[in-house]
Amino acid sequence: MAAPGFWPPVAARLARLGRLLRLRTRSGRLAFSLIAIIVGLAGGGLAILFQQLVAGFQKLFFGHAGASLAEYAAGLPWWAVLLPPVLGGCAVAVILRWLVPDGRPHGPLDLIDGQAIRPARDGACYGLGAGLASAVTLGSGGSAGQEGPIVHLAGSLAGVVASHMRLRPASGRLLLGCGAAAAIAAAFNAPFAGVFFALEVITLNYALAGIAPVVISSVTGAVLSRVWHGDTPAFDVPVREIASMWEFPAFVLLGVLAGLAAAALIRAVDLTQLGMTRCRLPRGLRPPLAGLLVGMIALVYPQVLGVGYGVTGSVLLGGLPLSLCLMLLAAKFTATAITLGGGFGGGIFSPSLLIGALLGAAFGAVAPLLLPVPVFSGQGAYAVIGMGALTGAVLGAPVSTVLMVFELTADSRLMVAVLVATMVAVQVCDRVAGHSFFGWQRAQRAAMSPPGPSG
Repeated sequence: MAAPGFWPPVAARLARLGRLLRLRTRSGRLAFSLIAIIVGLAGGGLAILFQQLVAGFQKLFFGHAGASLAEYAAGLPWWAVLLPPVLGGCAVAVILRWLVPDGRPHGPLDLIDGQAIRPARDGACYGLGAGLASAVTLGSGGSAGQEGPIVHLAGSLAGVVASHMRLRPASGRLLLGCGAAAAIAAAFNAPFAGVFFALEVITLNYALAGIAPVVISSVTGAVLSRVWHGDTPAFDVPVREIASMWEFPAFVLLGVLAGLAAAALIRAVDLTQLGMTRCRLPRGLRPPLAGLLVGMIALVYPQVLGVGYGVTGSVLLGGLPLSLCLMLLAAKFTATAITLGGGFGGGIFSPSLLIGALLGAAFGAVAPLLLPVPVFSGQGAYAVIGMGALTGAVLGAPVSTVLMVFELTADSRLMVAVLVATMVAVQVCDRVAGHSFFGWQRAQRAAMSPPGPSG
């Protein structure tokens, strides 16, 4: 009950601060830096809160929370694996119907298109409703990622602040970038990737005045994350090295395969969504049906459940049989397409990491038999390279993805190989699919929007 009396004075102060920022003076720039710190703290805090919320829902649905969900689910009875995604789909349908004004999942594209800068009440509804739907998706075993919801949640908060401050569109977009950078930095302990993701995907502004606030927010979010989680990389893997310069043709070939796989993943999500639409299935029934299909896959391959960081870490260690890599690749690919195309919440980053790692591991297992190269870096190294290449192609953000891989693994020795494979994959995916995953989403929403008035 205290909120109604608390918020108006805060909103009034934000409005006065917005007038100061619009003056474009030294005091205005200093004030924006202060706002960047506040947004960084808020974005980092929301990222941590979202992760804890996912863990709570995972505990509720499966009775277990943590990266080892796949191992735990393998010992559960069939109904305890099949039922959670279905119940999660029902809950997501209710959340989207009653808490999200337009009834659909939201993600980073809504920041890219500037849709997060709405009237404060609408911005809060979109952010909180979409964030809750995504947390339920991941907690109930949906094959999706946490980065999209976290970025949207933090960006929605920044959008509310920008709305109250009545900032110019360019300044408002910069504040959204600050929120996104803080969220990425806090979620993955990756401040460099947070900065470049915001610049490469959200703000599209590389001027010094536009970089500084984003850096401030990203570092603030990363510091908060390290206080909470500790300063450790997300994946604890051995140091890998490029064994021979003769391997670069293999890196290029892996980039081609990753680009084709990325285009296929985008197309698979599209076909799943199109199939459910053509079946005239009510929107409220799509997430439960998708949950049922994902649960059926998980009965055989529980590794498809949830974010999948534990499985990704195991793949990056290397040593998996080729047959298992291929089967898990097909299972995760299918489960991700069903989850995202079936109307669940969540992002595509984390599934892309696992699919790319599996593709790289499979390639690393067969490359020594097929390519005339005297020595290879090993299956684990190719898993790291494939992880970066496919993810960069799916997101259409090669620079931030390469930096993300470096910060997730705390290993820079493979970065040249990751960069080569990622750039090739991005070009191949763009050539085959015509766009990244975000580009596909934009095309879908443009097709669903009513035509504007003719000139």
